[in-house]
Amino acid sequence: MYDNWKFPQTPDSFTRKVQQVVRENMKETVSAADDEERNQKEEIKLKKLEDVEKNVVQDGSRGRRMYGWQKKAVAAALALAVVGAGGFTVHAVASSLVKARMENLSREEKTELLDEVDSRVVEASSFSRELTQGEKERERELRIAYQQEGRFPEGELVRVEDESEVDKDMLCFDAKTFCFYLPERTLTDEELLQMIDYQNKTNYALGERYEESYADEIAAQKAETEEIKQKVEADGGITEAEAVAKAQEWLDKLYGKTTEGMEVLCDIDTEGLGTKELPVYNIQFSLAGVDTYNFAIAADGGLGEVCYIGKEILADEMSAADGEAKAEALSQKAEKYLRDKFGVSEESKEVYYSYNTDENNTILSNMIGFRFIMEDNVTYVVTLDCVSGVLELYKVQDYAAYQKDLEAAKEIEEKGIMSYDVVRNQLR
Repeated sequence: MYDNWKFPQTPDSFTRKVQQVVRENMKETVSAADDEERNQKEEIKLKKLEDVEKNVVQDGSRGRRMYGWQKKAVAAALALAVVGAGGFTVHAVASSLVKARMENLSREEKTELLDEVDSRVVEASSFSRELTQGEKERERELRIAYQQEGRFPEGELVRVEDESEVDKDMLCFDAKTFCFYLPERTLTDEELLQMIDYQNKTNYALGERYEESYADEIAAQKAETEEIKQKVEADGGITEAEAVAKAQEWLDKLYGKTTEGMEVLCDIDTEGLGTKELPVYNIQFSLAGVDTYNFAIAADGGLGEVCYIGKEILADEMSAADGEAKAEALSQKAEKYLRDKFGVSEESKEVYYSYNTDENNTILSNMIGFRFIMEDNVTYVVTLDCVSGVLELYKVQDYAAYQKDLEAAKEIEEKGIMSYDVVRNQLR
């Protein structure tokens, strides 16, 4: 069997990793007096992540994993991706056709979907064979067509009770083992659309159940969020609409993209990158879930972080040796981003790079992170995809925070939470 390329892999559950990092981060940033209250809120957020994890076909090619210091940005991105979470504002919905399709699901259909998720006997879904590169690329394009054009399948996913009922010449799904049995021939567009449709319907049913189960908590969170927004504005900070506009400007400057056809979500954060004194707006632009651009905009309008996950996830992972050979050239490109895009003019006194490798000695997620430590000890992190060179993560922090992150990452490694090796080198 092959791990579903749209689902976190076992035994290292993606959501458990995110939860662990969130909890570790909470320990570092939350005072003892606030522990109980904030932990209760955190459990609500983690419950939502657990529900989303149950979806058989989550976005993220090959169950692509994010590790180490990248997790904080991804945790924020995951939270923003969850429609219905309290406090989030939906500024634009990509397709009213998809919305109508989901709202027309009968109670019986939603119950069946939830029963399938709840009764499965495995943690992760799988495929009977690996998808070809061509199938992955077509799936991406069909996902966009599904979201933007309302291109839906004509039929439904065929369910079977066990492997003995599988027709080897057609797509079948065993809900008990959460295995997609794929024909050896190339999948048709209709079959790919059936899997996409199943994901969207399951996500919708899970989101609706969450909203029903946590209605009071969501209402309280929304009220608290509105109060924070009003305080930010009263203190002279930017409005949510202004934060979204600034994020749109960064989207164009960094990636040459507009928000046309994208879903736009916004949240205000006081317990992660932000604090109650200095809140941060988290804005996500999502193109059918296949390209997501996340921006953290401070209350004063400054840019805090950028996180992008897109089509690069379809590429094969590069060997560590090839990555090392490209490190110098990639560092120059990272520095060019720093100078030309982010407007940093100071000279760096030290430059480090790091990446994570698996048992095959390939660079996980094809991500190499460069840390530029300036004369004033401000640290800039610029992470690039080592194949395409596209910017995948940016953040700025003081040296003390950088050291704390480094110590936290090392502690997580020592605890054996992550099943990967970390390579860190000084470039200059």
